Amino acid sequence: MDGILPIDKPRDMSSRKLCSEVKRLLAAKKVGSTGTLDPHASGLMLLCVNNATKLVSVLQKLDKEYLALAKFHSDVKRTQLTRVLERFKGEIVQIPPKRSSVARRPRKRRVYELKVLEFGKREAKIYVKCEAGTYVRKLIHDIGTKLGGAHLQELRRIAIGYFRVEDAVSFEEFVRSKDSEKFLLPMERCIKHLKRVTLKWGSVKGALKGAPIFRPGILGYESRPDKGEVVAVFSPSDDLIALGKWIGGNIALRIDRVIRPNYKPNKRRQEKQSSWQKLISR
Repeated sequence: MDGILPIDKPRDMSSRKLCSEVKRLLAAKKVGSTGTLDPHASGLMLLCVNNATKLVSVLQKLDKEYLALAKFHSDVKRTQLTRVLERFKGEIVQIPPKRSSVARRPRKRRVYELKVLEFGKREAKIYVKCEAGTYVRKLIHDIGTKLGGAHLQELRRIAIGYFRVEDAVSFEEFVRSKDSEKFLLPMERCIKHLKRVTLKWGSVKGALKGAPIFRPGILGYESRPDKGEVVAVFSPSDDLIALGKWIGGNIALRIDRVIRPNYKPNKRRQEKQSSWQKLISR
């Protein structure tokens, strides 16, 4: 039982508690999150189950989208707020808050979009699209410094990359279900942002041991990866087996992470080239 669970975390539950409950209800060996939320925040979390925990490093880099309710400490005009938001688009520098688990050093992050959805003299609902690792609470505080002060009243995460909260299962529904495994997405569906490289059957066994893949062992790829690019490594039967780094020379691919160490290839399956694949010319 491996897969990704998109789940809508309720308010007043810690991310740790959510992971613990999901692990218990699925009777899973491992459950990991691609990005936590504060207990008072709600919204989308991606929980990786069992072998899917090996995908955390590539999923946690996906951009995030939020709805943030900002409370202002004095009366603010909408035009004032709009002008200030423009100043916080693009690359910003943040120092993580004291309660964060990372070192409190300045870090650069990108804010792609800031939009006022609802407005009152002392509060506003703001849509935020930003790079992974952006502290929205700190962002609202910094915006407030230009407007007489502000703090984050409510926060809801509505998207992680191509995953949307409206497609996620609520925690309540997950708990009530008698078949909670049905909410898990196959790992193959959850790495659309990575280029796919398909091996020939003769190379699969070596890949499962972490051996480098030479050019003749590559069956095809959907589009040629750049040198050093992280790619998803598939068997000819479209099963995700590893993450790798594209080298592009005689050694075409180095295996960084074996996803399914106990994968048993079915060599009787014909090596068919899918419509998205392109055979490498030799």
